[in-house]
Amino acid sequence: MKINHRSILITLTFILQAFIAAAAGPWTPLNGPYGYNSPQTIIHHQGAIYVSSNINGSTGTGVWKTTDAGNSWTDVSSGLPKPYARDIEALGNLIFVACDTGVYSSNNQGLTWIAADNTLPDFTNVYELAVHQGELYAAVYFGTGTVELYKTGNNGQSWTYTG
Repeated sequence: MKINHRSILITLTFILQAFIAAAAGPWTPLNGPYGYNSPQTIIHHQGAIYVSSNINGSTGTGVWKTTDAGNSWTDVSSGLPKPYARDIEALGNLIFVACDTGVYSSNNQGLTWIAADNTLPDFTNVYELAVHQGELYAAVYFGTGTVELYKTGNNGQSWTYTG
C-alpha cells in the first residue's frame, strides 16, 4: 500500500487549523465606550474592567468602566481635575490614575477621586504607574527631558524618590 504523504499533510493542516481556532476562540468587538480614543491602559479590578485614554482635548479622554464585559460603559472621569489619563493601576481596594496633574485614587470604583500625590514635586506629569510587591511606582516627568521614579507604600500619602 502506497502512502500519500500529501493527503496526510493536508489532513493534518486542517486538524491543526481547527485546533488553533477552537483554542483561541473568536474575538468580539465591544460597544464602546463611545468616542473613545487612544487606549492607554486596560485593567481588571473587583469585577470591573477599566480603560484609560490620553488624547487631550478630544472626546474619549479619561477613564471608563464596564461591569458587563464591554456591553455598556460608564465614564468615571468626573472628579479628575483634568481627564487626561495616561495610566491606571489597582492596588488593594484602590484604583490609581496617572494624569498630567499628578496621581489620583478612588476607593469606590471611580465614583470619586482624590489627589494621591502628596510629596511628589509640583507641576509634574505622571506618565506611568506600576505595582510591585505592594508598592505603587510612578514615572514622573518634569518638563526637563528626564523622567524620575518615585514609590509609595502608603497609597500616595508620601512618595520616595528612587532614581
